[in-house]
Amino acid sequence: MKLSGLNKSRKVPTAVHIAAAITSYARILINEYKNILGNLCIMSDTDSVVLTKPLPGYQVGKNLGKMKLEHEINKGIFIRKKLYCIIN
Repeated sequence: MKLSGLNKSRKVPTAVHIAAAITSYARILINEYKNILGNLCIMSDTDSVVLTKPLPGYQVGKNLGKMKLEHEINKGIFIRKKLYCIIN
C-alpha cells in the first residue's frame, strides 16, 4: 500500500498544503473587517475580529459567509492573540 500524500508515521490522512491554503484565504477575508474606516480593529485572528463598533446587519448572521456575533464586550484587555480577558 502506497501512502502518497499521507502522514506516513501515523497513517492518518493529512493535507498540510490544503490546510495552509484555507488558513491563508481566511486571513485575506478577515482583512475586509480589519480595515473598516471608523471602526477600529482591536484584535483579530484567523476566524475572529474584535471591533469598537458593531458591524452592519447585512454582514452578521448564521448563514455561511456571514460573521457571527459571539460577545458584546463592555471591557477587555488584549495582550496578544489568544491571550485576553473580556467582561461582557
